[in-house]
Amino acid sequence: MLWQPLQWWGTFFLLGLINLPLTLFLFKPFHGKGYIFSRIIGLFLSSFVLWFFSALHIVSFAKTFIWIVPLLLLAGNGLLVYFQKDYFSKINYKKFLTRAAVTEALFAAGFLFWVFVRGHKPDMEYNLEKFMDLGFIMSILRSDYMPAADMWYAGNAINYYYFGHFMCAVFIRMAGVAPEIGFNLWIATLYGFMLACTFSITSSLMERFAPAKPARGFIAGGVSAVMMAFGSNLHTFFEGFLGSVIRDKDYYEGYFYPNATRYVGYDDAHHFLPSLTDNDKCIHEFPFYSAIVADLHAHFIDILLVFTAVALIIAFAARVLENLDAYDWRKTPREAPLLALLLGGMYIANAWDFPVYGMLLGIVLWAVHIKKYGMCFKAFWTAVVDTAISAAAGFLLMFPFHINFKNIAGGIGSGIPRLAITLPDRFFILYGHFLFASILLMWLLYKLYRKQHERAEAEPPALVKRFGEFKETVSGIAGWIAPADMVAVCMAIAAIILILLPEFVYVRDIYEDGFPRANTMFKLTYQGYILFTLTMGYAVLRARAISKIIKIKKRYTLFLVLAVCLPLLYAIPKPFGGSAIDDHYHLANEYRGMDGLQYMAEAYPGDYQAVRWFNEHVEGSPVVLTANGNTYTEYGHINMATGLPTVANSRTHVWLWHGDVAAYDRRVADVAAVYQSPDAEGTKRLLNKYNVEYIVIGAMEREKFTASLNAEKLYGLGEIVFEAEGTQVIKVNR
Repeated sequence: MLWQPLQWWGTFFLLGLINLPLTLFLFKPFHGKGYIFSRIIGLFLSSFVLWFFSALHIVSFAKTFIWIVPLLLLAGNGLLVYFQKDYFSKINYKKFLTRAAVTEALFAAGFLFWVFVRGHKPDMEYNLEKFMDLGFIMSILRSDYMPAADMWYAGNAINYYYFGHFMCAVFIRMAGVAPEIGFNLWIATLYGFMLACTFSITSSLMERFAPAKPARGFIAGGVSAVMMAFGSNLHTFFEGFLGSVIRDKDYYEGYFYPNATRYVGYDDAHHFLPSLTDNDKCIHEFPFYSAIVADLHAHFIDILLVFTAVALIIAFAARVLENLDAYDWRKTPREAPLLALLLGGMYIANAWDFPVYGMLLGIVLWAVHIKKYGMCFKAFWTAVVDTAISAAAGFLLMFPFHINFKNIAGGIGSGIPRLAITLPDRFFILYGHFLFASILLMWLLYKLYRKQHERAEAEPPALVKRFGEFKETVSGIAGWIAPADMVAVCMAIAAIILILLPEFVYVRDIYEDGFPRANTMFKLTYQGYILFTLTMGYAVLRARAISKIIKIKKRYTLFLVLAVCLPLLYAIPKPFGGSAIDDHYHLANEYRGMDGLQYMAEAYPGDYQAVRWFNEHVEGSPVVLTANGNTYTEYGHINMATGLPTVANSRTHVWLWHGDVAAYDRRVADVAAVYQSPDAEGTKRLLNKYNVEYIVIGAMEREKFTASLNAEKLYGLGEIVFEAEGTQVIKVNR
């Protein structure tokens, strides 16, 4: 129904209005003064406060009036306006409203478009991560204190980076929609932010360089926004379309959109170069793919904090560089408290992003300090100190998370000894377009510097001749370069580091046998893709402008156009592209709405009605026993849809979160004994051992245990409190 997306959007709009003064104050040099980030900041601050006090068991999240923190933020923003009257009175509100309207229109367009797309296939698909994601949200919504109960491992709390899911749960309660609908509205919301935030960041960079030519900002922002919302790597063109022409004409007809994210280590028959090892299957996703598969997973939710942190770093750099003489690295800038909070939030939402954007902050600070102090040790160590303070503050502010969290990483490994490296053909197809645009921008900036430097000195030093000359050249470039160029180069350098790191090291985890660097490549290059895309529109327009100044032939223009257009083939219907959206959603089919549990009502009506009964009649997180099944199967769907914990389900997830596979396997044997054993007294002991309050006999239990299901024994252990279409819920006698 249309009213639910409108209600959702209206709630976000109100949350943004509440926090608009703070955003206007922090994003002074930004396009539209960072208007679109006001709603992210509002949600993040509200969620952090609610999480912090619930994690310390001071305030019950389930029983808290959800709007109490936004009301406090409203008061705080009112005080900010009062004490900064001079600043707010000087804002050009006509210009601000025009820019804000543009980003709002982009957000609304992206949001409503994805409501339309997602509505063609809103189901919680068990073969992806949706069961886990909705299960986390449901568990959080019914919990008094954080961390919430692990819905697949009774007696344990969620041992994962769940803060992004907590933010989703907070807003679902704010908007007052059902979680199974809110889940899909969240996917559409993230897509809307992909468009609007990318446009805002890239157009702001361009406008800092050319404030008198706002059209350039709109074009640059548009290029990056389209690439973020519809772009891929070069896989569709080279391995799909071109590969079918050169090698196998039937291959492209069978091209499947996930192929672009499962390339290194897969499908060796269609690679240009043979793999060095068959033990190196990798993942290299990007935001558009995340929107298509629609898992509300940690790395996807955290783009909210990622976009906001990048924008805040840019706002800080722009403000400081425009008045560099007054800058003192020992004084806390106005952006620092929120930036530290965002870094901390990233750690408990998607831990990989904490060092990634700490690194970006450090690179930008180092560049700023080189511009102020020159290429010297002081510039380096002051940048390190400032970065360390922000990162440490963010990490320490999240100390309630560390109290209950057990690290799931297994140390650092290297893929080099086992030849787990990306060969040149794969590397080019994944990142070639980004590297071309980024390196071209750096090369042209250097050429421009040399040209202008030659006018002042007859013999400029070479870039790398001796270390002293190198330092002199870097200091000279840093003192000369425009602030927007400096920030864009810093972002490109950070992105290059991110795509190179998985070639040397990886974080060890349970997937090391066969997928050693898959997760490391996935999480690092995902952020590299974002940073590359944010600079892409800027690089294209600046390259064109610089080429006119230094009067060189624009031989690279065609390649820049291809670097933008070829990744977009991923979304274009065949025979020209990958048809990613239609492959997954089949838009010619009937629109089904946003209810993620609709499939369950149709395929498992009894279990679905049991879910409704649990959600309406059961409070808290009592243990609800259901049949266990393998990860990425339909088992555990009642626990997923209610957030109520079962004794054991989803072995791989529990292995990843808790590590003790042997203990999990013992639980599986106990679950089988409860459902199958004729021993009533032994069954009672097992039910008491796991504090089971409800036993479900439904579709999955009858499928798993078939003729061996001892229903009569279970009936004698309690009272049937729900029964519909073959599904029964027994409340255990105590």
